[in-house]
Amino acid sequence: MALNVVARGGKALVTLTAGAALAVQSAGVVTISSYTAYAQEPAVTAWLANSTAGQVYTTSTYSAGATLQIEAPYNYEAYYEVGTAPIVQFLTADSGQMNTAAGAAQVVNATATLSVTNLMGQIITSTTASAVTATLMTGTVLDAGASFNIGDWFEFSVVNTGASNSFTIAAATGITIVGAAAVSNSTSGRFRMVKTASNTFVLYRAS
Repeated sequence: MALNVVARGGKALVTLTAGAALAVQSAGVVTISSYTAYAQEPAVTAWLANSTAGQVYTTSTYSAGATLQIEAPYNYEAYYEVGTAPIVQFLTADSGQMNTAAGAAQVVNATATLSVTNLMGQIITSTTASAVTATLMTGTVLDAGASFNIGDWFEFSVVNTGASNSFTIAAATGITIVGAAAVSNSTSGRFRMVKTASNTFVLYRAS
């Protein structure tokens, strides 16, 4: 995923397409406002919310799209993500490595179509009381989930806690799978999703 950052004390305008939301995170408090531009008059902003320092704040979904203004605190950068399932990426101060502000592990205990949130939550667990086939969303749906450039990637793990049966990931339109797609009982698997073209991804079995 692309890393989106607002400099300390800076402002950024973010355009949300229909059905998208905005997620922000900073070590300080971020101010989010609506932004309306006019042809013959100055633009107008209206305060919407302040984030809580150190926590992710996610707006509601804008069915008709919107333009929002992000104002970073004067002493910290602000990181943000837009999409139907935005997960904020940020750089850790100690290592400079990119990380994501993931939530709780996603639970998939029965055959179903995976959501963008399932994948970008980074960890999927399954008890596999019976065999599970987890079909990927289409490449178009995934591409709308966050800000992806060609070559961007993210990883997630599947943890099969069941005593029997496998958890198998199935391909979908716009996403192909390279490597073993089945995670056996009482094991885990690591996968890397790479964007190769618009609405097109390749899922690699990494381990």
